[in-house]
Amino acid sequence: MKFKIFLSMLLLAGFMVSCDNKTSTENEDDSHTSKAITEPSKSEQVLKVDLSKSLIGYSGIKIEQNGEKDIHGGEVKLKEGSLKLDAAGNLIGGDFSVDMLSIINTDLPEGKKSDMEKHLKSV
Repeated sequence: MKFKIFLSMLLLAGFMVSCDNKTSTENEDDSHTSKAITEPSKSEQVLKVDLSKSLIGYSGIKIEQNGEKDIHGGEVKLKEGSLKLDAAGNLIGGDFSVDMLSIINTDLPEGKKSDMEKHLKSV
């Protein structure tokens, strides 16, 4: 019960923060903001992720009513990705898109595995 109240308050707080009193007009152009973030300066370098060699591991936990934890994990592939480095070669940012339809479970037997994957892909 406490978790439901906490979750409700968290969602309400997020909603209130996301609402502001700014008014927008049709002539506003916000495209310059994203362009400034994604275009590297001359001293920065953008590296593309090698999709054939890249995987994301995931794990999920379902807590049953009796308190037992049902833990599962698997892999999901990237659609695209890039890393942004500064002039010294330090990581300063990146963009990634995940292909959620490629999600697979790696720890369940075949019957349960296909049920879990079907569930995860339907969300």
